[in-house]
Amino acid sequence: MKKRWSIIYSYVLLTLLLSACTSVDADAAQKYKQQNVLQVDITVPDSIQTGVPQPYVAKFVQKDIIIDDPDVIQFHIWSSDDRNNPFHETIEPIYIEGGMFKADIVIPQDGIYYFQVIASSQGSEIMPTMQLIVGDVELPQPDQSSTTSGNNNSGKHH
Repeated sequence: MKKRWSIIYSYVLLTLLLSACTSVDADAAQKYKQQNVLQVDITVPDSIQTGVPQPYVAKFVQKDIIIDDPDVIQFHIWSSDDRNNPFHETIEPIYIEGGMFKADIVIPQDGIYYFQVIASSQGSEIMPTMQLIVGDVELPQPDQSSTTSGNNNSGKHH
C-alpha cells in the first residue's frame, strides 16, 4: 500500500513540476529576434530599347519604413552570352526620393540580360535578379540528345 501511495505522490509531484515549467509568458514573442528583412520593388522599362538610356528604379522598404540610406546599393547588369556579346556593368544608382534609387542604363544590343540589385540595410542583405529579354531573341532549347540516347542515368540504383 505504501508503494502505491509513493507512486501516486511521485506522479502528482512530477505533474506539478512539469506544469510549472510550461507557463506561457505573455510577451514571449518579443523576446525573440524580430524579422528585419529589407524589401525591394524593382521597376524596369516595359519595352527595352537598345542604344538608348532607360531608367531602372529600385524602391526599398524595411519593416514598413522607407529606406533612404541603405548601407550598400548597386545595380548590376550583364549579358547571358559572354562569348559573343560580352557585357557587364556595375552602376551606383542615384537617390531620387521616398526610398527610390535610379540609374539610366544603355543596353548595347539585342540579347538576354540579367539585372540584379545588391543592397543591404541594418544587417539584411538582398540580391534579387531579373532576366531581361531585349529585342528578337531565340530562347535556348533544352538539349534533348541526352534524353534520347538510350542511357537512363537517373541516379537510381537497382
